[in-house]
Amino acid sequence: MSNMSVFSLLYFLGYIILIIIVIVLLVTSFPVNVSFLSTVDGFYYDAAVDFGVLLGLLYGSVGFSPGGGSFRLWLFSLPVYSTRWADEETEPDEKPERSRPRRRRRNIRILYEPLKRLFNSFTGVLKVKKLDVSVTAGSSDPYTTGMVFGVAYPVTEMARICFPPLDFSLTPVFVEERFASRLDGSVSLRIILMVVPLIRFLLSREYRAYRRS
Repeated sequence: MSNMSVFSLLYFLGYIILIIIVIVLLVTSFPVNVSFLSTVDGFYYDAAVDFGVLLGLLYGSVGFSPGGGSFRLWLFSLPVYSTRWADEETEPDEKPERSRPRRRRRNIRILYEPLKRLFNSFTGVLKVKKLDVSVTAGSSDPYTTGMVFGVAYPVTEMARICFPPLDFSLTPVFVEERFASRLDGSVSLRIILMVVPLIRFLLSREYRAYRRS
């Protein structure tokens, strides 16, 4: 292979690497818009999460249901990746497992402060655009249902005042046992603003002590 061919190959690889770096920087710098919808009715649940970045040029969706889930990714409205998975019940292993030596349990309480700082940093870069919650519930005892909802109504109204994006709806059922809920929301965040707090957490004294324990 001539030197010219090697130089052309290195130039091409460098060009591809540069494009990948630029795409990663754009994805992490631009706001990521995430919308989610979840419904629960008794023992049945269904959830869908959609996300988009770069003004919707790159977007995807994740779905969950009792039968399994799915993940799809599009770029410029062209399908890039798609997969599905099913929930399979694992059969019990008939062979007796060998007893393994018990590992010493780590003290997770030492991570309270760094986790609190990490959570506060994440909530600072997370912008909630919409959060609609509706709950329909009841029991066979109308008195108990009335007491529970009598306490819940003032709490939800106070939460709605303190957190304007929240819209909470409660519907009591007095004639049967019932529980159903619906969660519809939309948030926006910049991934690049979450990198520094995450690195600070991983380098914290408490986390290093937790890893050594």
